[in-house]
Amino acid sequence: MYKGSTNAPLPITLLYASDNAVAQGDFRAAVDNMSGNFKSAPLTAEYLVSKQQPPPGTIIFVDCYYSNFTGYQIIQFLKKSKLFFKIPIVVLSKINDYRTQETCWLLGADFYTVQPDSLQEFALLLECLVKLDWPTRKRDKKEFIYSLKNKITA
Repeated sequence: MYKGSTNAPLPITLLYASDNAVAQGDFRAAVDNMSGNFKSAPLTAEYLVSKQQPPPGTIIFVDCYYSNFTGYQIIQFLKKSKLFFKIPIVVLSKINDYRTQETCWLLGADFYTVQPDSLQEFALLLECLVKLDWPTRKRDKKEFIYSLKNKITA
């Protein structure tokens, strides 16, 4: 979890890149069901090019099948941007596809996870992800596929 200089948790902002209204609604509903103080906002093309510095404690979630751009293009843009390249990127997908996972890894995403169908599981998945010690965490290919079931039983 992100910590400030007083070890108090900073507010966490969850940005979600998807142009699918249903997926955006599911994401907002999952964030609303999380325990804690979280903000969610859409990561729009306008936000990406606005030169606006994301707040500390931001985590970016990317819908891999974004239709106007591919999720791949968004990850590439984020990793090349001076404002976004250090921000954690989690790919949310409805599909468990090796080729897509491998491409996301090579482009620099931090995790790939299959989005649960249940709102409660989706909120729990997001909670587990935001509790990670992101500032000290190193990318690890062995842990790239993030599974809620593995995290609950670990």
